[in-house]
Amino acid sequence: PIYTEEELCSRIRAAHTAHMDVAVHAIGDLAFRKVCDAIEWVEREEPWPDHRHGIVHAQTTTPALLERMKALGLQAYIQPIFIDADMNIIAERVGEAHAKECYNWKAMEDLASGSAAAPTARWSPSTCWTTCAPPSPGRTGRAPGLSARAGPHRGAGGAPVHLRCRLGQPG
Repeated sequence: PIYTEEELCSRIRAAHTAHMDVAVHAIGDLAFRKVCDAIEWVEREEPWPDHRHGIVHAQTTTPALLERMKALGLQAYIQPIFIDADMNIIAERVGEAHAKECYNWKAMEDLASGSAAAPTARWSPSTCWTTCAPPSPGRTGRAPGLSARAGPHRGAGGAPVHLRCRLGQPG
């Protein structure tokens, strides 16, 4: 880890108490859980119901982590640009059973009462696949098991777009 749990809590608390939202990169269940722990602790110490804190990547999850994310009102900053490469390695890294719970953006959508890929658009996996997941060089742009066409979608300066989905609350 880059930060100890104490350092992570301290940094999140500093932003939270100044009413600045945090977007924390967390890859893996343990990192995901530790970010949730830190935000839960900070929110309990100093409630800020309108926060827009979030987790970047949010791909290695479990149903329980997604429920927790919803309970905390967190954003999921998903990055479909990685799906093409990750689908070839995820089962090897986390096991077949757990791989079926990962990249579960449909479950995120089902948990969300409102979500957005942009301030005026509603997020959905079908929109994501057809507009936001650029294929890797030399690839077809189709993720395994998906028939939707993926096309390039870039933000300012050519950076890949990061989609946002707030679970359980309006976007």
